[in-house]
Amino acid sequence: MQHRATTAAIAALAVALLSGCSASSHDDARVAVVAEKRQAPATPSAMITPGVHISAGAKLPDGFVAYPMADGSKVAVSESAPVPAAVIADAGKQAGAIVKVSGSTVESQEAVVSAADSRASLINVQTGHAVVLIYRGLAVTGTGANMSYIQAWVMRGAVSEFPTLVAGNLHGWGSAEAAQAAATAAVGANTSVVVVVAQ
Repeated sequence: MQHRATTAAIAALAVALLSGCSASSHDDARVAVVAEKRQAPATPSAMITPGVHISAGAKLPDGFVAYPMADGSKVAVSESAPVPAAVIADAGKQAGAIVKVSGSTVESQEAVVSAADSRASLINVQTGHAVVLIYRGLAVTGTGANMSYIQAWVMRGAVSEFPTLVAGNLHGWGSAEAAQAAATAAVGANTSVVVVVAQ
């Protein structure tokens, strides 16, 4: 009976890995970003460009958001241009401090998936881009009655938009670099999606 329950739990984990999408909306964060964009009339776009640090209360042009860096500063991000490298790195560090797998049980996997979903949703709001978030979690190995789980690099966020990532996500990747390479290749030139590694 216990084996049957464990198998069912692992099967549920497989379904979650195949879906790979965020459920959390982070309404509070979205409200904060929208409020910042509306607090004053926009200045010409030429005065604020992607990647520049902006002061508190800066007037943002349409199509820009103020990304909050870990040090408390804010960086301008265009919703229609690639996310600046410094912002991607900062998002990865902030995610890495929160999205951590604490064991090899289904319960620990559920916890880290929830954290990854929340963080991917938050980064989406903060950058105005869909997110593929790579993190250390659990993946499935074996099939049927022999199915079990192992620690691996997996993804959440906009994974369902990319079939190759959905297929690979079930068994995961052996390193962050391999997962990042797969995600980058899948996303290609699509600048509306950003790949972030929780580290």
